Amino acid sequence: MRAGARDRILLGSGVLMAAAGLALGLHGAPWQDHAGSVSGAVPPHTAVGPAPAAVAPAAHAARPVRLLIPAIHLDRHLIELGLNSDGTLATPPLAHAGTPGWYRRSPTPGNVGPAVITGHVDSETGPAVFYDLSTLRPGDRITVERSDHLRAVFTVTRVQAFTKAHFPTAQVYGRTHVAALRLITCGGPYLRSAGGYQDNTVVFADLSRLVRI
Repeated sequence: MRAGARDRILLGSGVLMAAAGLALGLHGAPWQDHAGSVSGAVPPHTAVGPAPAAVAPAAHAARPVRLLIPAIHLDRHLIELGLNSDGTLATPPLAHAGTPGWYRRSPTPGNVGPAVITGHVDSETGPAVFYDLSTLRPGDRITVERSDHLRAVFTVTRVQAFTKAHFPTAQVYGRTHVAALRLITCGGPYLRSAGGYQDNTVVFADLSRLVRI
């Protein structure tokens, strides 16, 4: 863990509400085969924004199974995530706050398009899997192992915090012409009266190489 990271931990009864801050409005997600926009009622802490132009969903011949980020000493298996009944992105169960999840309607990491992996920043018992995500820097490496015995190695290009009220949906989920990766967690100030964490931390990375395991 890099210096100063633990200064940001916020524990207590509010963490259960904060965990919901990862929910992202994805009605008309850009991987669906029709154009659409984020719509419907969403909680005030939900990250929303206009959906970019749609692209065809990837054919998942393989799925990601393991995430490794050496700079923050992270090595975890991945679970698959879908959507909640209200169209928001599901999050890993709080009972498994140490496990990140891949959104299965996004591309398999290493395929063209923005693959999306989310995780909790903390839990009622302490730091969660993406607690140190904001400490990543451009040039850091992220590796995703896939079920087809390929290892997709990404290089971080930027790390940025966005307010949930002005979440840049097009930047995060929009069409790309390269294999890209987006890691997302909660961040910024925690205001229980306003629904939890006020920001999302997003790590942007591009594929450097695919390696046979």
